[in-house]
Order: sequence, then structure tokens, then C-alpha cells
Amino acid sequence: AFICVLFFQSQLAFALCLWLISSFFNSAFNVINVYKRDFKFAFYIELITGLSFLLLTLFFRNDLSELVLVSATVVGQFFKTISYFFRYHKLILLKYCKFKISYLKNSFNYFLPSVVGLIQSKIDLYFIALLLSAEGLAYYNVFMSIIGLAYSIVGFAITPFSKNIYRLTLTSVRKMQRSFLIATFLLSVPFVIVGRLVIEFYYKYELPAWFYILGLLNILSFAVYVIVINKLFRINKPKAVSQVSLLVLFLQVPLSIFLISSYGLSGAIIVNCFGQLTALACFIYLDKKYFPLTIQHL
Repeated sequence: AFICVLFFQSQLAFALCLWLISSFFNSAFNVINVYKRDFKFAFYIELITGLSFLLLTLFFRNDLSELVLVSATVVGQFFKTISYFFRYHKLILLKYCKFKISYLKNSFNYFLPSVVGLIQSKIDLYFIALLLSAEGLAYYNVFMSIIGLAYSIVGFAITPFSKNIYRLTLTSVRKMQRSFLIATFLLSVPFVIVGRLVIEFYYKYELPAWFYILGLLNILSFAVYVIVINKLFRINKPKAVSQVSLLVLFLQVPLSIFLISSYGLSGAIIVNCFGQLTALACFIYLDKKYFPLTIQHL
């Protein structure tokens, strides 16, 4: 939050601070959500938030800016925070809350990948807002919001099995990876088709077919490496996850400047897909490095 105040305009900095604070509370409530296996409620909350974000984007599509996008995200985060609070407030016992520096030190290595990953995933929006018109930003944001909704669904789908990644043998985890990838592919194809219909018939504009193909590749890439990330956390390798996110971020910045300024919306889609495929290649390499396939795993 302090960094936001230093480097952003006052209104945007205030919105970013609220975003960070609400994200902190949402992450805290997610622990309770996983413990109670209340995934259906969390899915509905995410679905409402995602659809509301799409509607806000449509409403402000002629006057879209970084402040509007961040403000819409903040509203969604606060909605989730309030919803989780009313759902789990009886479980919050303030008298047992303690502040320990040791907790912060131990969790920092797991906090850093989340922050770097968040910046890396949003850097394309920043350059689009900087280099393209509000209309182009609106088109891109609607498209990526639909793809982002698929990311959320994939994340929710794997959450109930996340404990198994830490408990099962590597052979079983590999089988889970294959099954999860196949299921994601079978569900993502109709999801992307429906997303295209929504964009063309509801938002009234057309995007090239290859945009949706790259969007499908993004979803499948995420479905593969999200399990690898959990496997790396299993062996206490969060720094490796941060290094991949930083590498992708450093590659995306110069590519975004060149491709978005030269090719507009098409360049932004290419940069985004390039980032996902680069992350996928890196995590596959780390998967083979730390979890080599031996004869007994076949």
C-alpha cells in the first residue's frame, strides 16, 4: 500500500490500497473456505463478481480508464469480503488473534509469488491503457475477463483436491494432472465458444477466431502449471515460482511496448499468450527437474 501511494496518483493509489486490503481479508477467509470445503458458496461469489465486472466494463466502455478498472475490481473485492464475513463471522474469535513476526517471515516466500504473479498478469492491461484507446481497452478487458472467469473455474476445480497434492504419491499426482488437463480441455472448448457468442451477440463486436484459440491455450496452460505450482510448494520451493513470474514479467514489458504499439489489440493478445506459454515451459522444466519421471511412475 505504501508503494502505491509513492508511485500512483492519489485517487488510483487510494483505490489500489483498498484493493490490497480487501484482497488480504479475502485470502484470510479462503483458508476457512477450504477448511470447511464450502466451495459452492465461493464459486457463486466469484461468479457474481466476475459477471458484475463484465457489466461494469460494458457500462463504462466509452470512458474506460485505469481508475475505472481498479475501482470495479475494488468493489468486487469488497463484495467478496462482506459476503465471506457474514458467512463465517461466528468463526472469528478476536481473542485468539496474535501478531507474530515469525509468521510473516515464514509466509513471505509464499506471499512474494502471489504479488509478482498479480503484477505479471495485469501488466498487459497497463500498457493497453497507456497505448490504446478506451474502446480498445474495453474490448480487451471484456475478452480477458471471460478468459479470467475460466481461470477462476479451473482454480476452484482444483481447490478440493489441493490437499491430495501434498499427501498422495507423485505417481497419483501425475495421474491427477493428466485427468485434470483432459477435463479442462473438454470443458474449455464449449466455454470459449459460448464466450465468443456472448461477445458477438451481447457486446456487439467481433474478434478474430485466432484470439479465441490463443485464449484456449491460455486456459490449458494454466490448468497444467497450477498443479506444478502446488507440487513446488509441497517441497518448499516458492522461490522457483517467483523466479518464473519475474522472468515472464521482464519478457512481457518490452514485448508489450513493441507489439501493442505496433499491432494494437492483436499484439496484446499475443503478449498475453506468450507469457502463459513461457510460464508453462518453465514450470514443465521445473516439474521434470524436481519430480523426474522414473520407471515406477510409468
